[in-house]
Amino acid sequence: MNERSEDRSNGAVFFCGLLTGLGLGAGLAMLYAPKPGSELRRDLKESASDLGQAAKDTWQDVATTATAAVQKGREAYEQSRGAVQDVADTVVRSADRIHGAVKDAADAASSAASSGAAFWSSGGAAKRH
Repeated sequence: MNERSEDRSNGAVFFCGLLTGLGLGAGLAMLYAPKPGSELRRDLKESASDLGQAAKDTWQDVATTATAAVQKGREAYEQSRGAVQDVADTVVRSADRIHGAVKDAADAASSAASSGAAFWSSGGAAKRH
């Protein structure tokens, strides 16, 4: 796991612990507070509702962040794929040009060799002297 993932994981663990601690602390505080039962139950219900809403909001934030990270990953992949394709196209074009140049040079060398062989076989060197 990379360092950023560990930081996010540690942050999520910390946040979950914080929410749990807040919930337990609020519950204990209400249990030890001098209130009538109906009022205590109402306060507990409100606290549970608030805690549920906080958890829902946190989950929504996590989902939004994850969606954005996935989108950035897709964009980076597409960008990289395009760059790699450009390089591959350039390499293919260069290889085609080199192949053509080598073929032309080989044809020229073959033609020169044929001309030289014909010159020598016809006694061209003897005729020159």
